[in-house]
Amino acid sequence: MRKLLSLSMSLDAGILRVVLLYFLLAGAWIFVSDSILSHLYADHPPQGLQTVKGLLFVVITTLVLYRLVCGYRRSIEEQVRVYQGLFGSNLNPMLLVDPGTLAIVEANASARDFYGRNDIAGSKLLDLTVPKNGQPPSELALSHAKSAQRIISRHMAREGAPRDVEIIASPIRLCRKDLLHVIVTDLTDYLEKEVRYRKLHTFLWSFLDNIPCPLHITDLDGRLSLVNPDWESLMGQRYVDVVGRHVSEIFGEEKARSFLEYMRQVAESGKPLRIEDKLYLGGVLRCFDTILFPVLNESGLVEGVGGFSLDITERKKAEQELVQARQKAEVADRAKSQFLANMSHELRTPLNGIVGMIELLLISRSEPEERNFLELARASAHDLLGLVNDLLELSTLERKRFEPISRPFGLAEAVDSVARFFSVRARLKGLDFSASVDPALSGQFLGDELRLKQVLINLLDNAVKFTESGSVRLEVRLAEKDRQDGAALPVTFLVSDTGIGIPNDKLAEVFEGFNLGENYLTKRYGGAGLGLAIAKHIVSKLGGRIEAESSVGRGSLFHFTISLPRAIQPATKKSTKPLGLAMPERTTVLHAEDEATNRLMVRHLLEREGLRVLEACDGQEALDLLAREHVDLVLMDIQMPLMDGLEALNRIRSGQAGNTPRDLPVVAVTAYALEGDRSNIMDAGMTGFLPKPFGREELLRSVREALKGRALGQS
Repeated sequence: MRKLLSLSMSLDAGILRVVLLYFLLAGAWIFVSDSILSHLYADHPPQGLQTVKGLLFVVITTLVLYRLVCGYRRSIEEQVRVYQGLFGSNLNPMLLVDPGTLAIVEANASARDFYGRNDIAGSKLLDLTVPKNGQPPSELALSHAKSAQRIISRHMAREGAPRDVEIIASPIRLCRKDLLHVIVTDLTDYLEKEVRYRKLHTFLWSFLDNIPCPLHITDLDGRLSLVNPDWESLMGQRYVDVVGRHVSEIFGEEKARSFLEYMRQVAESGKPLRIEDKLYLGGVLRCFDTILFPVLNESGLVEGVGGFSLDITERKKAEQELVQARQKAEVADRAKSQFLANMSHELRTPLNGIVGMIELLLISRSEPEERNFLELARASAHDLLGLVNDLLELSTLERKRFEPISRPFGLAEAVDSVARFFSVRARLKGLDFSASVDPALSGQFLGDELRLKQVLINLLDNAVKFTESGSVRLEVRLAEKDRQDGAALPVTFLVSDTGIGIPNDKLAEVFEGFNLGENYLTKRYGGAGLGLAIAKHIVSKLGGRIEAESSVGRGSLFHFTISLPRAIQPATKKSTKPLGLAMPERTTVLHAEDEATNRLMVRHLLEREGLRVLEACDGQEALDLLAREHVDLVLMDIQMPLMDGLEALNRIRSGQAGNTPRDLPVVAVTAYALEGDRSNIMDAGMTGFLPKPFGREELLRSVREALKGRALGQS
């Protein structure tokens, strides 16, 4: 480059200037010297004067030329340094190209590095291009260019990587030769970013135009900078009419103040904010669920707040309707619960009198025929009680008030007690009955023994009821034989019979409440269709699922599997001793009951055991008797006129019954027999709970347990 520029400047500028200057000096010297000599020596100039004149001319011109050449040299060197800075050291690839052949004359270091070629000088510009589907290279347009040209092309860069480049070619003249000064700029990354930006731009605008909810963006001053078509449709205002306007101009001052406060919170926290807002549109109050979010600039600073809204007017209306419906349902549920409690009381109270009177008659009658009639009457009364219990039990399960109670119990013993009861019923019908328990299931387990027995009783009751001939079988086995130990064992219960069977289209329905497997007009078997529904609910609560298999005329199989963990502590064995009361004389029991029949039954049963019985018709009368008489035990009805049993209990416990001790045993004798009723009554401070109807054994057991460990008969 230095050689090229030095030669160019020397030939084109320096030589021309020296020649011209030389001729000017020579002419000036000849003219001046001749004028002086002609003036001094008009006739004959001295010999040798011309020689002196020539020597002086040579000396003077040599000095002048030397000075000029030194100046030119310094100028050329300075220009070389400047051009080298612009060309050789430039970070952009630069080329000097012959415009005729497009041959590369010179390339700077950046160009050699960009193309990965040290021998690039001497090659042609077209050798660097990447063909474009048969199209002629864009570089051909640079041939014989008379002015600066700009083209976009694709060149093969270092390691064979194609790169999109911008070429700016400017004509220059060096060494008396026309050249192109070419600057190459790599546009690949820029173009890729531009493509991504355009795609993102298209996507965002498509998103804004099609998102099915109003969207807006405001600056930090609260001026709208963008809204989407859905916002325009909702507000009835065009984009061009609202952009740049303050939110107060659109929503009013009051609404704008709250909106600006929300904006401030978003801008300060840098986090989205969800709000519910109301707005009058077209005279109708609309509810919106709005999410405000920060809009960030390239530096990550909040420069605005955006928001999109969802119209939840209909949802709010539906929620309000649901709340009202739930409140109505809760009221109806409370009314249903109260109705069931009342029905329980109203049905159980007369049943208690019926059962009690039958018990008394059985005690006092010895004639076989009369006892047979009484036994039938008692069985019918117990059947009616079972129906009442099923109705109340189903209601309790449907309201999900039942939770299993886990206590230690003997599984084999529990199954045996149920089996012994039904073996008698089966023999009376002429049926074969068998029950078996897997030997691996001996010992104690944790579970709800009462509920489990209730399921087995319901299943066996149906099996015996619907089997006229053949057999009924109860089988309990370990579901997985290889699991003898562990936290819980899977136990399968199976009840099979050879009865009438169930049609396939009825199998799923038999587990629904009040559903019978036979026509109700021609049915041969009793029942209300509640047993299997209750069994299904209980098994579900115990963690299992009851299933049925049946064939009409061949019998049915009901089975379920539940997990029972082994009990660490052995279950307490129930006493099998016959019930009876060995009480000291003068042991006094106060019976508070408004039903005369029930009072009569309890008095006769207790007096036969040697107890002294006092009677009261309501809670106040009971308190009066307690203030006058020594009493060892109170049998307290809950629902009574004037003062109920719970209020009377509260006064006893608070010392408002004379000298009666506050811890006097009080047993609730009530027809409120639902599980929730029992819990509430016991929580009130009762000593025991005796649900109606009850027989002699239940009454005596409750009295004995309440009086256990107390000093009796003392005045």
